[in-house]
Amino acid sequence: MLQRVILQAVVVSIALFAMEVFAVEVDAKASAGKPAAISAELDSDSEESLVNVAKANATAKAPLEILEFVLSNKVEGREPQDNVESFSHENGSGMAYAFARLNVPTHAQVTFIWFKDGKEYNRFTTNVAAAKKWRTYSSTKLRSGNWKVQLVSNGQVLAERAFMVH
Repeated sequence: MLQRVILQAVVVSIALFAMEVFAVEVDAKASAGKPAAISAELDSDSEESLVNVAKANATAKAPLEILEFVLSNKVEGREPQDNVESFSHENGSGMAYAFARLNVPTHAQVTFIWFKDGKEYNRFTTNVAAAKKWRTYSSTKLRSGNWKVQLVSNGQVLAERAFMVH
């Protein structure tokens, strides 16, 4: 019952949004200097129609585009200094960097999630502004094992790199 009430509240919210944004018609009879009349019509399957409108709106937002996602031993001047597939304690700084270059249509938030041997080890969340080539990176202290790092936004994995540390 509670789920049905929540669903109806969501449908009403979507309906109000749809009326304001998608199904607005201006009364052609409005004269100059007078406010125009606004009306909206919903078909008999309004619940289904509203869900379709909501789905269309959700997919209308352009997703982040990953231009580059690399692992590196070092980042200097906001640029990765190499692109590696694995790390070694003998040859490195003991740190791993995950670098991302993104095309960001609208302000967003991204999270780098580091996993070691299948368990979450570290995470870093940052805001990214709308830009065609936004750069960001995260780093973590390394220990021997199997690793992966994911770049996530809105619960969706945008990029992932797996690597080993020996």
